[in-house]
Amino acid sequence: MKTPRAALYARISQEDANIPSVENQLENLRALAAKLGAEIVAEHSDNDISGYSGKQRPGFRDLLLTIEDGRTDLVLAVAVDRLARNDVESFAIRRASIQAKVRWHTLATGEIDPTTATGAFNAALFAALAELESGLKAERARRSVNDRLNLGLPLVGNRVFGFETDRLTLRTDEAELIRTAYSRMLDAPDTLSPEDRQQAPWTLYKVARDWNARGHKTTDAGRSSKKRGTGGRERVEHDGMFTTEAIKRILTNPRMAGILTHKGEELASDGLPAIVSRERLDAMEAFLANPARKQKPGQKATNLLSGVMLCPCGNPLSAGSVGAKSTVKGKVYKYSYHVYRCRKSNTPGNTSGHATVRVTEADEWVTNEALKAIAEERVTVSGGGYDRERITAIYAALGEKFRQIEHVQALLADPDLVDEQTAFKARLKVLKGEREALEIERDRLTALSAEGGALSEFLAYMQGLPNYDDIEASIAEGSTAEQRAAFWKPAIGWAKGYEAWEGTPVEKRREILRGSFIVKLSTGRGAIDTRISVEAR
Repeated sequence: MKTPRAALYARISQEDANIPSVENQLENLRALAAKLGAEIVAEHSDNDISGYSGKQRPGFRDLLLTIEDGRTDLVLAVAVDRLARNDVESFAIRRASIQAKVRWHTLATGEIDPTTATGAFNAALFAALAELESGLKAERARRSVNDRLNLGLPLVGNRVFGFETDRLTLRTDEAELIRTAYSRMLDAPDTLSPEDRQQAPWTLYKVARDWNARGHKTTDAGRSSKKRGTGGRERVEHDGMFTTEAIKRILTNPRMAGILTHKGEELASDGLPAIVSRERLDAMEAFLANPARKQKPGQKATNLLSGVMLCPCGNPLSAGSVGAKSTVKGKVYKYSYHVYRCRKSNTPGNTSGHATVRVTEADEWVTNEALKAIAEERVTVSGGGYDRERITAIYAALGEKFRQIEHVQALLADPDLVDEQTAFKARLKVLKGEREALEIERDRLTALSAEGGALSEFLAYMQGLPNYDDIEASIAEGSTAEQRAAFWKPAIGWAKGYEAWEGTPVEKRREILRGSFIVKLSTGRGAIDTRISVEAR
């Protein structure tokens, strides 16, 4: 007699308080397979994924493929409701099983043959009852949530740092830690203790290091959660160590000020205990959202035209490397070279309308054209492009945008709001787009200050260069005023410009180009002078 092949399937969701773990289910199913004399050909599982929620279940999808490919004769599960808890999935597995003539065997109900009328009826009945049970559970949970919110009480869930498990009673030692962190980060250094004053200014990293050194743990210490990118198949255990992100979430949690929120909206709540005042919470959010608090400078640009030269699509170009190869006498040589290219060119569905150019050719041509314009005095220091009030307003808007982004990111990390993640992700994408637009405008306006800053310094540097006085004097003796104006003055200016350019740091050169010129690259092939335009602003 042919040995039957068996595929095992186990599932558990967060609402299944009385269901064995996935590993325990699989262990019991292995014993069942041995009892039935079946050969196990596949094991599939979904961890912490509800069959009622409608979310994709990778393990269930793989089980369907195993059935459809004809690789199994039996499907083993703890109960029918582990296989499907809604009509869509119940129909999918019944149809696949009927076509492949696969039977089910569960620990709860024994064998079910969906290819028979009775078996199909029982399978559909069990799935309908399971869906009803899940729906009733969801309705009870929603009613409980609404009841607590209407009473102005926080939702039941994981303990919030600074509070006991009831989310109402303050945990004295943690509350004092939070107040101290607020003082260290917001108050003037001369108001701190001598020990704290020595470490000022205090940062999120310093607070995290201090709390870890004192032996405090995060509220998720010892718990495990799904590991990102594994579809719930792998879990990671939290060690309880504080990170800068964890400290930030704690200090900006509205509960610190006795504010009750749900899905990002503030709700009415009277008398909730607070660790700090609302004013202190607002001050902390503003402090952490301020881009000026960044202490470490970012990586400095080393390429002259990165972020300066524009692609035909309107986006700034950045420097990168491309690989190439050539064949000489039958031997293949591989090499790479640097190019300026558009970051958007690799976006799916957006590969046309972009341009690429070699770094060395572009740098040489743009430098030549810029110095020529400066020598011919087509570029002057006007100082009228810098709008200080507008810059200040943009920085304020950026601070607010950073605060909004961090708030949505905190909502995404909230396990009580799993069902809202799609909306939160869409909102986060919009906010990041708005932040990017503000940053581009900030950089554009800031760059215009080069006309009164970097360009002014460069022109002064040019005028102060030695060894040109004698040349200018000899030219003055042997030429007319027209000749000097038309040729010799620009020629001397060009020579001075090149010498001054060599002595100017790359970042200053970039400021001059960004603030005084519009550099554009066109598509197609051809000579460099036909592809790059350099226009004085």
